[in-house]
Amino acid sequence: MKKIILILSIFAMGYGGYSQQDFQFTQYMSSLSAINPAFVGSNDFGTITGITRKQWVKFDGAPTTGLLTYETPFSKYNMGIGGVFSYDKIGVTEQVNISANYAYHLKLGSGKLSFGLNAGILHYRAKLSELTVWDEQDVVFGNNYSGKIIPEFGFGTYYYGENYYAGLSVSRLTNVNTEKPVSLTLNTAPSLNRHYYLMGGYDFTIDESIQLKSFALLKYVDAAPLQAEISVLAEYQKQYILGVSYRTNDCIAPIVQFKFKDIGKIGYAYDITLSKMSGYSSGSHEIMLSYYLKGRPEAQSSFKSE
Repeated sequence: MKKIILILSIFAMGYGGYSQQDFQFTQYMSSLSAINPAFVGSNDFGTITGITRKQWVKFDGAPTTGLLTYETPFSKYNMGIGGVFSYDKIGVTEQVNISANYAYHLKLGSGKLSFGLNAGILHYRAKLSELTVWDEQDVVFGNNYSGKIIPEFGFGTYYYGENYYAGLSVSRLTNVNTEKPVSLTLNTAPSLNRHYYLMGGYDFTIDESIQLKSFALLKYVDAAPLQAEISVLAEYQKQYILGVSYRTNDCIAPIVQFKFKDIGKIGYAYDITLSKMSGYSSGSHEIMLSYYLKGRPEAQSSFKSE
């Protein structure tokens, strides 16, 4: 019975407009284009990155999330393009997002400033008939909700140099009320709300073989607590990476990554739950795999290659 109540609570929080509704990944820094479209084109080569996450192990109905991103630069035209596909399953609910990214880059001071746009669609459905309910005659839970295709738009800006970056992005720029046929609005809506991301990072060189990379991410959505993520990764000989990430009111996560020269990298993160969910779960697993389409030039800055 406790598991049923928790599943219903997750359903209400995830899609009721009162909590973080976008997907989250501990290794988000390996695919920044998923949360900021202005990132695409900041590398001198194309990349394909996939991340899969199994949250709250041993808990029935816990979130299972997948992400696939593609990005490539068009340096001659100072721009980049990309695409994002994500899948999120929580209990009896499923959400699929497909979108395209575009960014234009300008030389500014010692770095570059880019502006990005994101446009895509979201499809949400719920298999309510699979729930165990107390009132079997309740028509609300007697049928499945196939949902609808919902348009989504986002915007981002990103400033980066050889050893630093900062960015601001907004997803779901137009809010949606799924209870109405047409409800695109810049005002707050009860179903899917606007999300804000503020990000930044700095690369510290310890010596020729060791670099420390710091990352910070702030996430905000209306009527939900501000959430912060702080991550520090130590890279040895541009190949071996070991670090830790902390997410406020949620978890602490060790991170291990390995880079294959001119090919890509693989990573693993294990979230140690610090919230009340620790009583029901032993943690969360996350695997990341990134492939460099044109190889990875050694001259690339650490942030542009993340």
